Amino acid sequence: MRFRNTLRCVSIFTVFAAAFATAAPAQQFEILHARYGSAHRNIDVTQRLRQLARVNATFRLSWRTFGDPAEGQAKTLRIFARGPRGANRFFEYRDNDIVDGSIFSGWGGGSWGNRPWHGGWNPDPGWGIGNPGIRPPVGRPPIGNNRLQILSAKYGAGRAQVDVTGRLQSLVNNGRLNIPVSNGAMAVSDPAPNVPKSLFVTYSVGNGARQTRTVREGSQLSLP
Repeated sequence: MRFRNTLRCVSIFTVFAAAFATAAPAQQFEILHARYGSAHRNIDVTQRLRQLARVNATFRLSWRTFGDPAEGQAKTLRIFARGPRGANRFFEYRDNDIVDGSIFSGWGGGSWGNRPWHGGWNPDPGWGIGNPGIRPPVGRPPIGNNRLQILSAKYGAGRAQVDVTGRLQSLVNNGRLNIPVSNGAMAVSDPAPNVPKSLFVTYSVGNGARQTRTVREGSQLSLP
């Protein structure tokens, strides 16, 4: 009797283990293509991503990972993938985010992404963004009554300006932003050497109306 009960427990465990092993890959996405940069200046990084995947289960993203196709601009990595039921998704990572390959099928094998890609940076409207298995990028919590949202930010003088929207978004802390306005704080090369510069910010708080703020170089930006 004791042997029979033990055998029954082993059989049940085996069934559950097999079911789990079968279900786990079903949640993964097959990578079709990857691009890195900004909306206007981005490059195909599928081959480079395959090389990284073969040696790293995870990695921290920075411009050094793929080079800098959009110097002075906030950049993101977009991984375009297809789910087990044919659902198309693109996963977006900003610089300093952790890219976790566990949500992608065959990640370490690096044999994906060989199909022709014609979708560019913005594929058809049928594509969704991410899935519950990936953490939201830093600085993008759900909108609350006191949440500070940096909608756009440019730094420079006249036509010599750089987009620093992503930089400011990453510096928001507990619904506030308090930073000096300088080349170093913006993490960019001087866009207008020997010329006084300004930071131009468009933002909102919670679901409130858009607001703008202009702060000169050398001053302090405090929002809201």
